Amino acid sequence: MHFNIHDCYELLGALSLSVISIVMWALFYGFMALITSLVLMLVFKGVILVKRKHTALKVISIIHFIIVPIAFGYFGFKWGLIHNTENELKEASAKYTKPMNAGFDAAIQIAAGPLLEKNLSPNDFIDSLSSRVFIMFTGNMNASSAKKSVGGKLTGVGLGITQSLGTYAVKKSIREILEHTIRTDHDYTKDMMNKKVAEISNCGLFSKIAEMQIEHFFCKMKRGVIILLSIVLLFPIAEISIAHILHNKTTYKESLSQSNAETKEM
Repeated sequence: MHFNIHDCYELLGALSLSVISIVMWALFYGFMALITSLVLMLVFKGVILVKRKHTALKVISIIHFIIVPIAFGYFGFKWGLIHNTENELKEASAKYTKPMNAGFDAAIQIAAGPLLEKNLSPNDFIDSLSSRVFIMFTGNMNASSAKKSVGGKLTGVGLGITQSLGTYAVKKSIREILEHTIRTDHDYTKDMMNKKVAEISNCGLFSKIAEMQIEHFFCKMKRGVIILLSIVLLFPIAEISIAHILHNKTTYKESLSQSNAETKEM
């Protein structure tokens, strides 16, 4: 099962969360982006409306004042929609995965036991534990997503996100969380490592992993919005840059001609 953004809104409805509120906040983001871009364009009006030879190019320079704010408004709306959906899902995830933390944390402590006996380096210990945590995490997600409850639906979406990100990305996230507690640049005694494992086993790891998956997935979507906006802005930026180059060349030629004329007169 791969994650689809439409699954979010079905889930938010099932969680009794207001999709309208998310859309209204997204509209606010879009409006603020539109106004901000328009103000900036008016501030740099002289740069944008540099003198152009042809009428068509003059018209294009004016169109920039319409196209650019609309682009910022549209992509600001998309950004707001993604950002607020992410926040709502993270809050719901924290609520519905909380009961799963106790059993998951206990399982981690059991899984870490044989690894502690091997006296592994912190880096090797994290590698081995990350793999075990990943197997337990996906197993729990699969089991929970089979339930028909609201929590089961939420876990199903989380499982879809996990599958969309891929095994490597999820294992990397788990490793990042473990490294936050077990520093790979430190040497630990067995007792110290036991204490670190106890810390991990009491931090609500299941909820943390689920939240990080949501962050990583929506980060990719936000990055996509920025890339698309950048592509849209390439044309006006290129056109204005070329207009400035041509204007500077024309100004230079005119000043050179005037200087030559004055020299001849002398």
